[in-house]
Amino acid sequence: MADDNYVWLQFAFKNQNFWLTAMYDDEEELIELYFDITNGNYFGDLKNPYFYDLFLDIVVTKQKKIYVIDQDELQMAFDDNTITKEEYDRALDTADRLYHYLNENVDSIIEYCHQCLQEMNFDISNSIDYE
Repeated sequence: MADDNYVWLQFAFKNQNFWLTAMYDDEEELIELYFDITNGNYFGDLKNPYFYDLFLDIVVTKQKKIYVIDQDELQMAFDDNTITKEEYDRALDTADRLYHYLNENVDSIIEYCHQCLQEMNFDISNSIDYE
């Protein structure tokens, strides 16, 4: 998922329990969207936001196929007491709600990410002084 000139955009949302990474190749073509299901996103240090991973993830491919993955990791984390029952349930609920949202809105999410990539490229290219 990474190579020379590939780009990853990460989106962390306040008051949400997921973190989005949009991955693009060297021609700015979408590789995939990857949603980490989280136990909260934290912004106390704006230069280093972070989240607590709840092991469950959702992947959206460039063909717009949506997959919930790593259910086994979620179950193992619960079984070995890495996460609580409340966190386990939160992960499943968040993934379920996000999955249904993506089914209805995948095109707009992909477009939003691409628009952000274009805006970032514009901002960076206009800020660099080569002289």
